[in-house]
Amino acid sequence: MSNTVATNFEIRNVAQAELKAIIELVQLVDLDEFGETDFTEGDVQEEWVTPGFDLEKDAWAVYNTQNLLIGYASLSHAGELASYCMGFVRPDFYGQGIGPMLVRLAETRARECLHKAPPEGRVTINNFINGRNKAARNLLEREGYNLARTFWRMRIDLEAEPAEPQWPEGITFRNMQPETDAFAVYEAVEEAFSDHWGHLPRPFEEWKETRINVPSFDPALWVLALDSNNTVAAFSLGKFTSEGGWINTLGTRRAWRGKGLGKAVLQQAFLDFYRLGKKRVELSVDSDSLTGATKLYEKAGMQAVHEYARFTKVLRDGPELSTQSL
Repeated sequence: MSNTVATNFEIRNVAQAELKAIIELVQLVDLDEFGETDFTEGDVQEEWVTPGFDLEKDAWAVYNTQNLLIGYASLSHAGELASYCMGFVRPDFYGQGIGPMLVRLAETRARECLHKAPPEGRVTINNFINGRNKAARNLLEREGYNLARTFWRMRIDLEAEPAEPQWPEGITFRNMQPETDAFAVYEAVEEAFSDHWGHLPRPFEEWKETRINVPSFDPALWVLALDSNNTVAAFSLGKFTSEGGWINTLGTRRAWRGKGLGKAVLQQAFLDFYRLGKKRVELSVDSDSLTGATKLYEKAGMQAVHEYARFTKVLRDGPELSTQSL
């Protein structure tokens, strides 16, 4: 499909060969918005191989008449009840209608997929933007989106080797063993995050495809805290980035909260990254976390460096099946 939008722009389906140009575009936008970037080919590739993602239908590239990539957007599907759009426009082409065009393309595609959703349950499309980007905020509001939540990107730069964590009595820890631990970690994640805003349960196989069967998976960066029954009580699931370490997921099961286990798992993750030569560690967290995660990270020395805003549009109303109402 090739669709001429205006005399100066053309929308195209995305091909694997465009990966390098897309990375360069996203990095350029990041530098303009945040003054830094750690976006890599792996970030895009992992989305492209996510179950349910169709590169020919869920991604769009915009080119000018000089065949320069000036816009890119993708739509990922979190089960059938929520989809997430990420859009990028080359900074020197802001204000020329490319952003609204990409937002509408993603919404059209999300509506095409409504038939896949169960008959009950609210269906939404979501966009994440720089929380301080007023132009992007105004664009989404004009398109019928509402601010749903803000998230912080938090960071710590480790100047010296962190101290060994103090583990609660009865707890041991080790790294993940993929052959035997996958389902146990999945169960722990589902329980811990059932208390988090916006959480939607998902099948084990889907979780495995997006967390384990991806290039960035490294069991040496997954810390598991085990109780006396050898049950996963808490966890930190990390990966490398171009700039350091990233904690994808950190959580504690309900029965072990308030005992210092979350802090110990976080400190062990810091220590592991440091010993592997990564002195900068980052993560993303709900700024209004119901479990007090932001306070834990601040006490551990992390600071918020960027703010992201999640804007949501309801495509089909119905009962809210996520934990948004908590």
